[in-house]
Amino acid sequence: MFDELRRAEFFRQGKKKRGLIKGKKWLLMSRWTNLTGVQRGELNRLFQLNRRVFKAYMLKESLERLWNYRYRGAMLNYLTQWMDQLKWQRLAPFE
Repeated sequence: MFDELRRAEFFRQGKKKRGLIKGKKWLLMSRWTNLTGVQRGELNRLFQLNRRVFKAYMLKESLERLWNYRYRGAMLNYLTQWMDQLKWQRLAPFE
């Protein structure tokens, strides 16, 4: 789903900005905590250019918290809240 959004934004941006998005798949798929300072800076520049990619990345990162819950009820509550956030983002591949 995240890769579909990245690809769609890649084509939507036009020829001038495509070069900025091209080759960033690995960065976007990586977790923020695993990136170096230089890689984080590169990712932040990409986020400044494209808000949809930023939203998708933040949703991906926040979903990672789901696996930290010990109780099923708390996990289901978090997942429900995450899906509610998703509704308002208008990101077609995530639907």
